[in-house]
Amino acid sequence: MGGVGDAVRGGGGLDFAVAGESLRNRLRRANADEVAFLARRRARVYRMRGWGDELSTLVTGEYVAATGASALTHVGGEAGRFGLSGSGGGAVDGYVRGDDLADVIDTFGLMADGEGEVTLRVVTALDPFFTTMTLPVAVDLMESLDTRERSAGTRVLGELLDDIR
Repeated sequence: MGGVGDAVRGGGGLDFAVAGESLRNRLRRANADEVAFLARRRARVYRMRGWGDELSTLVTGEYVAATGASALTHVGGEAGRFGLSGSGGGAVDGYVRGDDLADVIDTFGLMADGEGEVTLRVVTALDPFFTTMTLPVAVDLMESLDTRERSAGTRVLGELLDDIR
């Protein structure tokens, strides 16, 4: 278990060494909203509720790879990159491999709850989307209900796209 964090951590830029030239060309012409639309099926999303005060162990124990507001709190440098504070409270947002989902749910006593404080983004395999931690954090923040987080995600994703143009 664990290891998801190791598989998705990386630098801040987009790395398309594994992506085709057509994807690279499409991204050069795209804006942040278009990239977020293209990435919309990157994971199955589950909202859950857990027991106790130790839900942050999901991230700190590397059961999930932190994203969204959790990355701002738990991943060094991400809060500054997005110009936001890293005070995510007790909520957890992270990516987990599908093969590890049942173990994570069992270990932390998670239960399905549409208003729960745990968001698990389940991926079947790691793909080019995870060549950097900043990219999924930006796209996930763009889905936030918080205006500042959504704006920061859009801005940073735009900057990443500018870097490949």
